[in-house]
Amino acid sequence: MQSDVARNRRLVIFASPPRRRLRYSHAFQLHSRRQRDQLVQRLGDTPLPTPILRRLFRYLEDRGLYATAEDALYEWLDRGDADAVTEGLAFYDRLLKKPDEELLRGNLPRSEVLDFIADD
Repeated sequence: MQSDVARNRRLVIFASPPRRRLRYSHAFQLHSRRQRDQLVQRLGDTPLPTPILRRLFRYLEDRGLYATAEDALYEWLDRGDADAVTEGLAFYDRLLKKPDEELLRGNLPRSEVLDFIADD
């Protein structure tokens, strides 16, 4: 019970919009990023509400974790959300503009991106 409450509190913090007025030190940003990464890893196969899944998808793409972002996108698409289709097409368009080395670092080779576009 206690761990569920703590996990939900972390999800709320992750899903909350960023406070643009606050300026954080570089050390705090790194610490915060590490905490978010650890939270994402701990979530595993936990089903997430659509708004949180949307933010997770964007976060993963921003971090360069393209294959994991693609997994989140597919889960979002499976829910039938029309915004997921628009975001997905824009995601693959952005990926096509990235160099091959960056795509490989994100575990999503260009051939897989092209396969998705060919299937579409």
